[in-house]
Amino acid sequence: MVISKKTYQAIIIGSGAGCGSLVNTLIENNFDPSEILILERGIKMPRNSSAASRFLSTYENGGVVPCFGKPNIPFALANCVGGGPEINGSLIWKTPYHIQKKWFQNYDLPFTEEKFKYFLDFYDKLLEVKNSHISDDHDYASYLINNASQKLNIKCVPARRSLKFSCCSSNLCAFGSTEDLRNTPLNKILKEHFKEGLKIIDNISNLNFDFNSNEGPYTLNFKSLDKKFSLTTKRVFLAAGSINSPLLLTKIKKNPYKKFRIKFHINLKSIGILQNRTPEVPGTMFSAQVQEYETDDQYIMPFNWHKAHVATILDRHKKDIDFDYIFAHGLGITSQVSTIKTESLMHVLNSPSKTFKLITHQILNEAKNIAAIKEIMERTYNIFKELEIKNVLGPIKNSPILSIEKSLDQITNNKKDLDMLSVHHMASLPIGGDDIKNDGSIKGFPNIYVADASILPTAVGESPQLTIMAFVSSLYSRIKPIT
Repeated sequence: MVISKKTYQAIIIGSGAGCGSLVNTLIENNFDPSEILILERGIKMPRNSSAASRFLSTYENGGVVPCFGKPNIPFALANCVGGGPEINGSLIWKTPYHIQKKWFQNYDLPFTEEKFKYFLDFYDKLLEVKNSHISDDHDYASYLINNASQKLNIKCVPARRSLKFSCCSSNLCAFGSTEDLRNTPLNKILKEHFKEGLKIIDNISNLNFDFNSNEGPYTLNFKSLDKKFSLTTKRVFLAAGSINSPLLLTKIKKNPYKKFRIKFHINLKSIGILQNRTPEVPGTMFSAQVQEYETDDQYIMPFNWHKAHVATILDRHKKDIDFDYIFAHGLGITSQVSTIKTESLMHVLNSPSKTFKLITHQILNEAKNIAAIKEIMERTYNIFKELEIKNVLGPIKNSPILSIEKSLDQITNNKKDLDMLSVHHMASLPIGGDDIKNDGSIKGFPNIYVADASILPTAVGESPQLTIMAFVSSLYSRIKPIT
């Protein structure tokens, strides 16, 4: 990357959903695209490599950032140009109404609910979001879940996805699209402005901040591959995500130690064993979603039935399980749940040369979380029962195949062996909280802002991409260039 400019109006750190909507908003507000620079620590998505190599290269730490506790919970964090939207399932949901209501009643947000809804609609249209189709010749798991939901009279809807066509033929939604089929912020916003002078530097490391005044301008020193950079900007926007933006804040404030609370979802994966073989039809992940329990922040959906994905789940069960039989007869379901008590604590320690992070949780010490986990699994297993499934692989490490009743007992009695993971992290730097002012800036640093999931007031039950984009644009819709 050839960079001829030394001074910018805005440098954005991170290239995910928040960055995409922020760039769109800044340019609408008369920022010259050539005056905006994006820094990204990850690499460009390798399109032609294997699913496994893409997964390892585009997720931080090979897809497992440990959240220590009983049990340990792996956090999955994007680490590539375009961020999470480039590697997730392209699911696009509007912020659930009960969350919107809570935010505008209980938080002093500096924009109206009407503006927020406008941007939800705006980005839904810009990303060309469309309903998935549910049929017996496409994503058979969603077809079964939808049928069972109708018989149980519970709400199940087609997934909303930002895809050009469909990724079902390669079934690699969680591993990045090999054919660039996603309508992501990178493809629909950032690339449109590259020809106008917007630039992005990837592979950055050793990022540090230098300034004489808290109001700026700010000098950012970093490396990209073997080249060193020292660039100055009038404004900085942290859009590195809910784990890494807090780390950057500690560098800016020169905190030797600081801790942050991070809200997140729990994903529990179970496999029901169907009596008959499943047909070999194209499939993907999450073509249908059970939203009957939305106000409880609970969702049920099929997971990606790809051999690489199924193998990672079976690896955590008894070793004598027949993979081929499970793959031919299995129905995989993700049960997603969060509560106000579903949170982790991130400890950040800065030395002169490095920044260290340690993420811990005690979620099973909270009765509310245990009750929610039990409830979502009972609701999931009711769907299995409707499909005449009697035996399951539950979300317990080293579990054998058990009857539904025994699996539910195991979940209740072996909480410390629950097999959980998390892919959505939010509200580590909530607006109006200890670190962030009501205008989105870091307290004491009026020209350094947060523009990602960190700044959301609370967790959002649904996949948060559209919420992040609408929130960032609503928050910064009036920001203008500094003359």
